[in-house]
Amino acid sequence: MKTNIPFLATTAIEEFWDTSHRIVFLSLGCKRYSRRNFWRNIVSETLPVYFEEKEAGQIYCYLNIVYERILLILHKQMNRIHGTDFSVRYWRIILGSWLIFYIHVMFDRFSNLEHFIKLYPDFTSIGLERRCFIIPKDTVHFINHIKNDDYNLQIYSNILAWMGYKLPTKEFKVSTPDVAVYFGGKRGWIKKALRCTYEKNCKIFQNKNQVLLSNTYFPYLSLFKLSFNTKASAWPVNQGYQPLPVFPVDHAKRKILGSCDFGDNKFEKMLAALISYDMPQYMVEGFSILKEKSEERFVPAPKAIMSAISWWFDNAFQLWAAGSAEKGTLLLGVQHGGNYGIAKNLLGEDFELGLVDKFYSWGWERYDAYAEVLPMPAPKLIEKKKRKLRSNSLKLLYVTGSYPRYLVQFPWSVSFWEDYFLNQGLFISSLAGTVQRQLRVRPHREDLGWDVRERIRDQFPQVKIEDWGIPFSRSLNECSIYISDHPLQGTTFMEALSCKKPTVIFYNPGFAANMIRDEARELIAELKNNSVIFDDPVKAANQLNSVYGSIEIWWNEPKRQKAVSNFLNRFGKSSSNWLRDWSREMSNCIVTQNKRAIV
Repeated sequence: MKTNIPFLATTAIEEFWDTSHRIVFLSLGCKRYSRRNFWRNIVSETLPVYFEEKEAGQIYCYLNIVYERILLILHKQMNRIHGTDFSVRYWRIILGSWLIFYIHVMFDRFSNLEHFIKLYPDFTSIGLERRCFIIPKDTVHFINHIKNDDYNLQIYSNILAWMGYKLPTKEFKVSTPDVAVYFGGKRGWIKKALRCTYEKNCKIFQNKNQVLLSNTYFPYLSLFKLSFNTKASAWPVNQGYQPLPVFPVDHAKRKILGSCDFGDNKFEKMLAALISYDMPQYMVEGFSILKEKSEERFVPAPKAIMSAISWWFDNAFQLWAAGSAEKGTLLLGVQHGGNYGIAKNLLGEDFELGLVDKFYSWGWERYDAYAEVLPMPAPKLIEKKKRKLRSNSLKLLYVTGSYPRYLVQFPWSVSFWEDYFLNQGLFISSLAGTVQRQLRVRPHREDLGWDVRERIRDQFPQVKIEDWGIPFSRSLNECSIYISDHPLQGTTFMEALSCKKPTVIFYNPGFAANMIRDEARELIAELKNNSVIFDDPVKAANQLNSVYGSIEIWWNEPKRQKAVSNFLNRFGKSSSNWLRDWSREMSNCIVTQNKRAIV
């Protein structure tokens, strides 16, 4: 017999559900598609999202303000526990990427619970036993934990305990994510040996008078050309991510962090109470050891340091860049996503532009940021050539996206993905039979618990699903047309356009995550008017149905090509003179630094 008190299910871990109650799922992410035959047969409901899409942009702006305020407070505490006197910028580089994600995640989990409690003040649930709690090692571990049910169970359990709820608990092992795959840990021994040799040779020729390049997205051959053309003034660095052991918890240091006052509202008070035992170990217990490793592996304080992605997850790089910046090194950022300059509320863009001295965009400009934004030929798009369509190829490549089932950053809501999968099905089902049979769907490498392949197979068993063992470049070359349904989340659409590959894009502009900057509206509208971008998946499918068999003729119509060219000039800049342009810029950076040194 079912009890009247609702049971709160915070995650998809069924061991923490009590089906003798009416289940209230905290979000769509609690219900795995692969387990639908189970949860469809229990008495349940799913809590509606606690915010409307029109509010997502406001939440995003509020959390950015909270981030800046907390960073000013934390930098003093970090100096205190480590006996240092570093600037706010130093700590922004080291803990900023974790802190901004942490604030977004905690706001979502806290607000979700508050929303539930207002609707169901009398409830029960099962939390994670506190002895099972873990502390992430670093930012990349934190981000990977956030993708999983078990760590989200820990967060929800911790917040409910802070709120004063004394709920039953159970033990459950929080898994350790395998982050090595993100840093080349799964290469074969030959590739590992070659990379090791490459890294050692790179280090031999590094010195303080260079611009040192780490994960800039230049292809290896292009990077070699740049180094040669600048007479080694620009030189690669490949001494990156350092795995750390699990350290004994330093309760004294964490107690100091827990004495912060972040603000008066309940959310900010909760952050102040919980942050001390959520902060990754590399910022507390492992800081001095990682700092020593960083100093051993990198050239201290070169003229400039440039990177596209190392600011986010490479812990040794962060300490090197932060320490070098304190001594006057110029920090250079490089765009690494096709949505930069286009998306209105983009955490990656705002964070990086507040971190570096100069930022190299793929063609767009911005004047309201800490960094100077300079349009340059995109490293990721360098030497992209038109892909010749094979005479017998009629294949359509449909590249899909993915995102964690639990919100990681605003304005990407979980409801966005419910709508996303609906539109995905509408698109495929609207393709003519002849067209559908030539479709190849390429899901994202990380499924993240959405069971995407199973969803597609169940609805469209005749559709081919491509494996990630096939390189994207090869897959793109072999298709007649590229299709994307997530332009403001990915980059492959920009690669396809740069290769002059026929392209069709569709997305739902009704979501805050898909809001366009004013500066991009006209060019996006031009692509829509020329049937490259669609707001409706059915209309996108109908367009493919109508041009299938004469794709090249349709794609090469002058008006359409002009619209694509105008868009790329602004947001996907490439140039046959990229080597000259980048060589000059590297030289200019060194000249500027030399002048500053004289002054």
